[in-house]
Amino acid sequence: MIGNTIGNLQFWQNTGATIIALRRGTNVSISPGPHVVIREDDVLVVVGDEKVFDKTQEFINKARS
Repeated sequence: MIGNTIGNLQFWQNTGATIIALRRGTNVSISPGPHVVIREDDVLVVVGDEKVFDKTQEFINKARS
């Protein structure tokens, strides 16, 4: 995931999760757009239905492989 934009990852399409914030160090971006590049140590805050947590974990872990 690192080095890719939110749009290129098709994050919502793959997880059903909506990214409502991104924390990078002490900076917080509310509702980051599709052109934001994911960097190491970024923290994503997501919302969605009851399946979103598991789908997001699977997506992130798959990307690490």
